Amino acid sequence: MRPLRPGEPPQISHYRLTGALGTGGQGTVYQGVAPDGRKVAVKLLHARLADDPRAHRRFVAEAEAARRVALFCTASVLDVGVFHDQPYLVSEFVEGETLAALVQTQGPRAGGGLDRLAIATLTALAAIHRAGIVHRDFKPGNVLMGREGPVVIDFGIAKALDATGTATSASLGTPAYMSPEQAGGQPVGPASDVFSWAGTMVFAATGHPAFTAGTVPALLHSVLSGEPDLRGLPGAWVEPIAACLAKDPAARPTAAQLLDRLTGGEAERTIPGGRRRVNRRVLILGTAAAAVAGASAFAVLRTKETKNPEKPTPTAISKATPTPSPTHEFGDPVGELIDLGGEATYKLALSGLLAITGSSRGALAIWDLTTGELRKRLLAKGSPVTALAADRTTLASAHADGRIRIWDLGTGANSATHRASAPVFWMTLTTAVSQNYDGLKDLYGTVRFWNPLTGKPVGPQNTVHWQGADDVAFGPGIAVTGDGAEKLRVWDLETATVTRTIPTGEIGGIEHVAYAVLGGKPVAVTTHVDATLRVYDLKTGKRRGRWQFSDRSPDDRGTSALITSGSTAITAHDASGEVRVWNLRDGQDAGRITGFQGRVTALAATERVIVVATDAGKLDIRSLG
Repeated sequence: MRPLRPGEPPQISHYRLTGALGTGGQGTVYQGVAPDGRKVAVKLLHARLADDPRAHRRFVAEAEAARRVALFCTASVLDVGVFHDQPYLVSEFVEGETLAALVQTQGPRAGGGLDRLAIATLTALAAIHRAGIVHRDFKPGNVLMGREGPVVIDFGIAKALDATGTATSASLGTPAYMSPEQAGGQPVGPASDVFSWAGTMVFAATGHPAFTAGTVPALLHSVLSGEPDLRGLPGAWVEPIAACLAKDPAARPTAAQLLDRLTGGEAERTIPGGRRRVNRRVLILGTAAAAVAGASAFAVLRTKETKNPEKPTPTAISKATPTPSPTHEFGDPVGELIDLGGEATYKLALSGLLAITGSSRGALAIWDLTTGELRKRLLAKGSPVTALAADRTTLASAHADGRIRIWDLGTGANSATHRASAPVFWMTLTTAVSQNYDGLKDLYGTVRFWNPLTGKPVGPQNTVHWQGADDVAFGPGIAVTGDGAEKLRVWDLETATVTRTIPTGEIGGIEHVAYAVLGGKPVAVTTHVDATLRVYDLKTGKRRGRWQFSDRSPDDRGTSALITSGSTAITAHDASGEVRVWNLRDGQDAGRITGFQGRVTALAATERVIVVATDAGKLDIRSLG
């Protein structure tokens, strides 16, 4: 890190800059300090967007999408904005050198270290793709070799630059690791990242890129029509890496398919009575545990493909009676119940392999999902917990007395406390929404937006929600609220102003609201008191789907929780005690899970499991198949 030079800003937004980490084709990366004292990386992009406020908004919206990426194996995106006409992005600071630097100084990776690198980076790519993002610049320089393992950075930056209309080929990819479609100026998708990942693995294993040439045009020609140089690649790696380097994007496996194949059959164990129970750590951690097991990941891949040449890759959720996978079945318990010590849990957040629970008695605790053990009790009792939000390092908790507390998840220290003018009921780490509403005397709720890290309000308070806001969902740069007037409102988070009002148009008050992306379009997913699940297009305001909970509707009305994951919605139903999984593309009931102790009060999900909190003081982890 070098000191700041004359003319470089000492602070960007709320982040104090302490030095420059490096400068590249996209901009300069600074090390900074957040208001709560933690280290952050601040990437200030080059000044190419001056005098174009629409480009600024597009950049912020695209970069905000990176916040949807699951935390495992990626550096979480904390904030985005525009500073003196230059876009910036703030992410988690990861100690460690890049894969490019490590190979140059210490030589190629081999053995278990190479396998762990492959698994971790594939896991990151799968998470990035599930969030609807294409990295576009996956390369050795964008993999940090952190103390806790490899971490992928800069996902979403290239797409954000492209959204402004000012990006160049230099800023949207690195020629040696570009896919043929990217090198040819064609539209790119997740398959492009798989190609770049394979090129990165060739470099990691051999010390040389898969494609080389003396000039950039010659290099691009080699990518478009030449054969990759796989000399020095371990034998078990050649076949799968060659498949990933296919010129035709459709011929390449997806990141998720590679991960499924790499860990097939490794997670299963049998419990008394013959019922199969899945190893908790393998499922929650995903494929990373398999890399640590010792066997070559690619040797496993080749063996399983040889033994089962026609066996399709299992999907997580596809139909009401899911086809059993080689490792687990839909709805299976993952490990034993976690006993929360009698605390009825109403708020739940996940941070990698940790669950944070908050109760109506003010108890706040951190639990290890892999062992079921209490990791830390932050508060034994106090004002009821009304909202939680977390990333890899930081937790924000909101309480009924209006307090917002910021916590360091590593040490358990309360690094900051702020107070809002009313209780905060909905929150991310960058936006909190408070409401003051008394149903006995108020016709409208008084709602206000806040920055939870600083405790400062964003925009004026508003009184537009008749009978109060029922729920709030967050998307890139927006919030979506529902109220007693059966209206959805889309809010700009920078200005805290309404950009669209969507009447749901029918009897059936809004219970819960969640955000999702379907076919590249942002949607609001809602549950209603008439026992229906609905989907509304946030751009047009049109309803895209409406489905009854069951043939008993409206007698089975009443949901206690709603979350979304990709094109899937997950709902908790009071009448039946079930958790149901829905395919949002067609409204199909994709599966039901039962057998919970107590009423379901909160849900959270990873790619492969649902974490269910109940008012009996239990955390129940179930497989998604």
